[in-house]
Amino acid sequence: MPQFLVEWFEHPAGCRLSWPQHVRQWAFQPNVHLVRYEDFNRDSLSAFRDIVSNLNIQHVDEELLTMCVDKFSFQRQTNRKAGQEDASSNKRKGIVGDWRNYFSGEAAEIFEHYTKGLLVELGYESEKEWVKDLHHEANN
Repeated sequence: MPQFLVEWFEHPAGCRLSWPQHVRQWAFQPNVHLVRYEDFNRDSLSAFRDIVSNLNIQHVDEELLTMCVDKFSFQRQTNRKAGQEDASSNKRKGIVGDWRNYFSGEAAEIFEHYTKGLLVELGYESEKEWVKDLHHEANN
């Protein structure tokens, strides 16, 4: 993972910007509505309603929203419950925070080096000490 991250940040494939450059270029602009997987995972229908509301769509049938959420749910798309893994699928586990199981302390340090606080700015981590916390989790 550490070697992949260095390559990914230093030589972005198919893009002239690295991931942190790309995210910083648009994420903090006015009228940008961030959509987070965590919000959909917690309450898919509310997250979808929020998107529709942000698009200034005046009326959307609640039944239609519910049907869309159900059709594109993790379980419907994969025939698996959240937390069940299929290594051959590009849809991993359908749970929040699973990345922590794959990031070593070294990978976290590299990620933070290249992103310089971006996870905190985006609200994915509450403090810049997340790298130290990940080191601690990995050692327990």
